[in-house]
Amino acid sequence: MARVNEPKGAKAAKAIAGICLALLVLLLVAFAGVNLFVRTTYAGFYQDATREFAIPGTDDGFIVQDLDELEDGTWLFSGYATSGPSPVYVRHTDGTTAKLAITRADGSTYDGHGSGITSDDEHVFLTDDEGFLVFSLTDFKQAEEDATIQAQGRRTLEFAPAFMNIENQTLFLGTFYHPGPYEAPDHHKMDTPSGDWNAAIMYAYPADANGTFGYADQTSCAYSLPARIQGMCITEAGQLVLSQSYGLASSHLLVYDLGLVAANEAVTAETAATFTADGTDVPLLFLDSASLAEDITAPPMSEGIEWHDGKVWISCESASDKYLFGKLYGANAVYALSI
Repeated sequence: MARVNEPKGAKAAKAIAGICLALLVLLLVAFAGVNLFVRTTYAGFYQDATREFAIPGTDDGFIVQDLDELEDGTWLFSGYATSGPSPVYVRHTDGTTAKLAITRADGSTYDGHGSGITSDDEHVFLTDDEGFLVFSLTDFKQAEEDATIQAQGRRTLEFAPAFMNIENQTLFLGTFYHPGPYEAPDHHKMDTPSGDWNAAIMYAYPADANGTFGYADQTSCAYSLPARIQGMCITEAGQLVLSQSYGLASSHLLVYDLGLVAANEAVTAETAATFTADGTDVPLLFLDSASLAEDITAPPMSEGIEWHDGKVWISCESASDKYLFGKLYGANAVYALSI
């Protein structure tokens, strides 16, 4: 009997189907492998942390940088986009989310990095080049999808803040240092009393009704920080937490005992460290190994942090469309960790 040859089109279809199946299997293996690797490497983190809710915009080109919780349970997320203006996302108390367009006080579109966002009972503050923008808190609470929120004003600083947070009625803003792409002024780089080397600075502006947007025009002190700091918060027990992260390396939550920070400072005027900030010499406090109470390893790109409900809440940018790999192990969610 003569052999009937299979049509060329059918052979090609089978070959393509086989290739697609092989690729699918490879993707599933890669997914399982990355998930297993991350969950094993950071087992301590996942054992203690709880997954709270999805970070909005991670499948829509949004690269999250920071998060902030309002008094009524609303959440704000700042960052930038893979293309176009930098949005802010709001997550309302009922779980619904909205993408907001941001403009400066002059009406120009906000296209900053969105590296820090925080709020008090009147305002929302968002980092901008060489300072920060100030908005009405009410505008964010009432915002719906695609609403445009315009800044009321702007405050200029001596540096471009990489993170910011309001804790204990004090506005904290700090710099980010990584050798090469993110350099720092020489006077920010220093040896600490415990023998560490720091290269970043954080200012602290206490609440002041007569100050700019409710905070003093002069920082009360400066903190010397390690490199690669992306966020900060303060716990109810008086611990200052820094998130340290860059690239694919493990992130770290550095927990400092503020009581030890104060105790380790020199008490005499002759030896007390100072730092020139806002044109005035102010006390300089060191966050280094002498006051480090705990170093918690976290998955890569764990950056924005917020103290809420007795836990540190963490946002991670690795699950954004820009980086993708975080989607393989659930980094597109906010995690809450007890300290």
